[in-house]
Amino acid sequence: MTTKEAVDLGLTGNEAQVVAACTAEAAREFEKTRDAIVRYRDGTEQRIKSIEDDLKAFGLKMRPDGSIGGGSHKGAPRSEPLLSSDTKFAQWLAGPGPRSRKSSFQTDMPFRMQTKNTITGVSGTTYDPIIRGPQQPALRLVELLPDVPVALGAAVAYTRETAFTPAAGIQAAQGDLKPASTLTFTNELATVETIATTVKASLQSLSDTPGLQLWIDRRLQYAVALKAEDVFLNDGTNGLMALASALTLAYTPPTGSTVLDYIGGAIGQLQAAGYTPDGVVMSGVDSNAMRLTKSTTGEYVWANPDGAIGTTAVWGVPMVISPSLAAGQFLVGAFAESTILFERQQILVEVAYENEDDFVRNLCTMRGEQRCALAVPVPAGLVKGTVPAPAPGAAAAGPFPAPAPAPKK
Repeated sequence: MTTKEAVDLGLTGNEAQVVAACTAEAAREFEKTRDAIVRYRDGTEQRIKSIEDDLKAFGLKMRPDGSIGGGSHKGAPRSEPLLSSDTKFAQWLAGPGPRSRKSSFQTDMPFRMQTKNTITGVSGTTYDPIIRGPQQPALRLVELLPDVPVALGAAVAYTRETAFTPAAGIQAAQGDLKPASTLTFTNELATVETIATTVKASLQSLSDTPGLQLWIDRRLQYAVALKAEDVFLNDGTNGLMALASALTLAYTPPTGSTVLDYIGGAIGQLQAAGYTPDGVVMSGVDSNAMRLTKSTTGEYVWANPDGAIGTTAVWGVPMVISPSLAAGQFLVGAFAESTILFERQQILVEVAYENEDDFVRNLCTMRGEQRCALAVPVPAGLVKGTVPAPAPGAAAAGPFPAPAPAPKK
């Protein structure tokens, strides 16, 4: 930009420099764009020339509208000597009448039809994308445990009442000392446990088998949940069975009673202490024994053979069948009032491609993991018991007495 042009535009020295720099940059960009267009044009022309040469070798040419049609027979295709030497073609060509694209003739061209062996075994195969496998028992114990999310820390501190002595009374006279109740508390620490499992899979199998990764994902989640349920129930220090109170003598049924009687006693013990039972945990064996319990006259006591098989409550309390609870044991609890599940990390499945030598072997490592801590601030809200095994060959006795025999006439 000249000085006169800057003055005419009313630009200062700095403004003129900026405008001049921008103009120069725009000119350079224009040159680059123009050069790119020229290169593209030249390349296109070369490609068109190459296509035309290929067509010419077969006696064809490209018309102005882009279509392809017959051209000069100079450089005729390779089949021309065969046609010109064929006598029947020569007679047809010299015969009377017009020649159209639909005309036909017989030829003696020296072509042989070769018969090949029959090709078999190449028909397509339809792949079922659904993977099938054995089912696993449902894990529903966690549904009874109130959960509290925890964002940080490897342990959770909480406060628990250990003793309460109510001592309210009537004040005999004004000014007399009023009775005092006592409360005792303690600070407890729930340690966050890491429950995890891993499995390796080849990248080829994950890529070639639809649904495989999702199937493995669900299996890993189940494996972690199964171990977590076992820890919640059977841990020797902090497990529910270790901390639960035993069924007291006052609520223990007499000898020969059924599983229903023992569970009813545990429910009564909790209710008498002020708790509201909200869950019964049993093994599948004992649940089935309850379903088949009969009176001394052969009637089913608890279940109806014509009814639904999935009985979900005992004495009105929801029932959970756990594969981690041994047969002959049961647990009845007011879980909402006595337990807490601190969730540091819910079950998470992750995939790593560079673990150990996975990269060079085309493998990946999949890991399922959960971090949580179970606390039982009120152990008295849980009652456990053991059901005596019935004598061999003895029928299960029901809660109803056998009817008296009819008098003889």
